[in-house]
Amino acid sequence: WDTVHGLAREAGVGVERIGIDGSNVPNAYTYGRTSGSARVVVTRGLLERCTKPEIEAVIAHEIGHVKHRDMAVMTFISVIPVAAYWLARSIMWGGMVYGRERREEGAGAAPLYLFALLAFVFYLFGQLIVLLVSRIREYYADEFSSTTTMKPFHLASALARITYGAGLAPTRAKEESSSIRQFYICDPALAAAEMEPILAAAPKWDLDMDGILEPEELERAMRHEVRHRRLLEILATHPLTGHRIQRLRKLAREMGLGWGA
Repeated sequence: WDTVHGLAREAGVGVERIGIDGSNVPNAYTYGRTSGSARVVVTRGLLERCTKPEIEAVIAHEIGHVKHRDMAVMTFISVIPVAAYWLARSIMWGGMVYGRERREEGAGAAPLYLFALLAFVFYLFGQLIVLLVSRIREYYADEFSSTTTMKPFHLASALARITYGAGLAPTRAKEESSSIRQFYICDPALAAAEMEPILAAAPKWDLDMDGILEPEELERAMRHEVRHRRLLEILATHPLTGHRIQRLRKLAREMGLGWGA
């Protein structure tokens, strides 16, 4: 409670409610129609698996979404491709009726079908733009957390823990969270895909041979595997954790902070 409201006051925003999600999968999310009606929620798994500085960094990330009005931004831009999709459907349906009438008159409805095709192409392109903007928003929230708490290292270690935990979560838990996955700090489905090759080669990354992949070991593995998973990221609402950690490392250097400080 104190951490959320303290960071919110520092950012100059209001948080209407704070919640604890009972899920054992570590994660956090923010939702609300406006910045004044924002809700910040952390899962039980996050509180149990992350350290206090890591939790603070995660909450600062969520406050960053409130500060940047990301909920309103994403809602606005998401409407555009949806409108294009329904326009394409309407034109196709109207074209079928109009085309039947035109065929009876000995003509065709090719121009209408062409417009429908263009509208559908715009819808597909628009969806990619929406995903790109969503990923950019996550980077901005990561940066806000880092500059506010001066703890980019702790955000990186939290992201590694969350991705690891979400990747190991049972299928049922992932399915239950699928409806709000775009709101999470880490998308559980993307985390599972990102962790798959890492878990398959776990002994390679388990440097201390204790049978557990610690944040430092996960960070190294994610930064290595990210080079082979670029296509996966293009169709995702979140950047790959490996890319986020790389950017946080760069930000720490620019801020004059040591990694692990």
